[in-house]
Amino acid sequence: MVKQKILATLSNITSVRAQVDGYRQRFQDLKPWWPVLIPFLLWRGKRAYDRELKAVGVKLGEAALKKAQEQHKLEQQQTKLIETQAKINQKTKKGRN
Repeated sequence: MVKQKILATLSNITSVRAQVDGYRQRFQDLKPWWPVLIPFLLWRGKRAYDRELKAVGVKLGEAALKKAQEQHKLEQQQTKLIETQAKINQKTKKGRN
């Protein structure tokens, strides 16, 4: 049983080594492309970063706009409340006189 596990592990190691050797061979074949590939990957990464930053900025802008609208609404309600209180005070003063 133990011997079978050891043999299975060794066969897995050899298959993994074969895969690694295959990737290494492909990597060596791509060496002349690195001067082109690296700037392309950097450009793609910056582009994705800019998109994410823009999306976050839009979300923050929407949140700020919503907060400003709520603040404006509260200010309007406060002014209406003050006007209503002033009218009530005037009516009660007239009623007392």
